[in-house]
Amino acid sequence: MKKIPIGIALVLAMSATQSPAAGEDNPEAAGIYTRNLLFNPSESLLEAESRGRITIYDSIDDSEVEDALDTQFGRIENMMFVRIRRTLDNGGVDESDDCE
Repeated sequence: MKKIPIGIALVLAMSATQSPAAGEDNPEAAGIYTRNLLFNPSESLLEAESRGRITIYDSIDDSEVEDALDTQFGRIENMMFVRIRRTLDNGGVDESDDCE
């Protein structure tokens, strides 16, 4: 049996855990997928995080980030949040390009 080069194996493993490509066409579906991944992680995700995997959460509302930090405390070191959507006082939304 042929061995798969480690780089290819990593790309395949990472692409299998990213949000579906359809999320680009359907942001609501991508948001549901991301929230489910954040608040209801699978056993395989928890196992990967226990081995040091970092999961990147993209375009999540600031209130959801706060909820995650409060309810998923044991996983915080394995989370990265990018483009957090902050609700402004005037009701608008500010989407930052920073990561936290």
